Amino acid sequence: MVNQFNSAIWMSFVTPIFLISCLYFSLSFLQHMKSGNEQLLNYNKWGAVLSLAFALLVPAFYNIYFYYQVMQ
Repeated sequence: MVNQFNSAIWMSFVTPIFLISCLYFSLSFLQHMKSGNEQLLNYNKWGAVLSLAFALLVPAFYNIYFYYQVMQ
């Protein structure tokens, strides 16, 4: 049980890192939109989408996993 709480502490660090990377990719996307570089636009767009998805889905999956571990 203690080991599961330690991973919850790590989750509190992982989510902000993904959110900050999403902000970085979003701002880079806007900067490259102004310059018109299509390849960098595509990379930054997918980087922002994937980092936001990870920031939202990783805690959700962890909470589901933790719920099932507690209920056993």
